[in-house]
Parts: sequence; C-alpha cells; structure tokens
Amino acid sequence: MSKKKKLIILLAVSGVLIGSLVGVFLFMRGKSIKPEKEGSGLSLPIFENKQKASADEEYTDEAGFSFKYPKSVKVTDSTPDDDSYYTLLTLSKSDKNILISAMDTKETKIENWMKKSTKYSDASLYGAVTLGGISAKQYSTEDVLITATIDKGVLYLIEGPKDGDFWEDTQAIVIESFAFAGTQKKTESGGSPIIYEEEEVVE
Repeated sequence: MSKKKKLIILLAVSGVLIGSLVGVFLFMRGKSIKPEKEGSGLSLPIFENKQKASADEEYTDEAGFSFKYPKSVKVTDSTPDDDSYYTLLTLSKSDKNILISAMDTKETKIENWMKKSTKYSDASLYGAVTLGGISAKQYSTEDVLITATIDKGVLYLIEGPKDGDFWEDTQAIVIESFAFAGTQKKTESGGSPIIYEEEEVVE
C-alpha cells in the first residue's frame, strides 16, 4: 500500500474519532445545563408551586358583616381611634395584606369618592361585582386591586395586591362570601336588604 493511501486512511479515521469526541462533548455539555437535576427539587414546573387560596375560615365583624378567607391568612382588627371608622381589618400573610374597611362618607356615588381620593385618583375602572347584595365596582392601579361601594352613607372598601395569583384569589373569596347581618330581612316596602340593629327595650 502506498504512503499516499495510508495517509488518506489515517486522516479519515482521525476525522471520525474527532467528530465522535466533539459529539460526546456537546451532548454532555447540553445535559449539564438542564435546569433540573436529580434530588435538586427543581424538576417541578413553576406553575405547580403557585399558592392556592381557598375559603377555609369565616370572620364575623362587629360592624355587621362576615366573610370567608384562607386559613393561611391572619385577620387583625386594625381599626384606628377615629369616629369615622366602623372597622378596619388587615388580612396578612408574609409581607403582603388586604385591607377591609367600613367608614362614614358624605359621598353617595363611589365614582365621586374615587375621583376625590388622594390615594386612588388615578385608578382605572376594572369591573363590577356584588358585595353582600350591594352593587360594587372594582378599580385598579398598577399593583393594587380595589373593590368599593357606598351604602347608606357608609363606604365599604377592600384593597389588595394585584398579583394575578393568591391575593387576587383571596379578594375574590372575600367578595363572593361577603354578607351583611340581617340581609334576608326586607323593608316593609320590599326594598333593598338592610342591616338591623338591636333596639333597647323600654319597660
């Protein structure tokens, strides 16, 4: 066999070996940068780790309403020493929370209250819901979802994180389960449900 043929065969064999080594290297490199590793706990898809909100507990407030909320959330009465407030509740978990408040207002329409609010004057209309049988509106800013309504001179306000996840689910649970005390009783004229307070009996 001539030297020229030997050289061609040697180069061909070398090319095959080099190609195989490069292929193995690329395969191993690609495997090493995969996000999941055995025993690392990273193999589960991110969406499976999302928090879930469920209506586990019920809270009844002295202001005359009740609602349900997830058991992982702590409810705290944060009512300030201010005669204009009937109640201010904080539903908290970690470093986030939902505020539920009931307070006096001279406004009769929630749209007017929102426009005059120094905190939410730039909020945009998000939707409409029912809060304890009363029509309410939802507004949103970049990171806050607000549910609000006015009934008989009282402003009911629910403010919480706009996260598309746990806190929006929790606010939805509060709204859907929100109920006023005595709402099954009607006025004599058959009007809207009203809140009944105990009257002092005079003997």
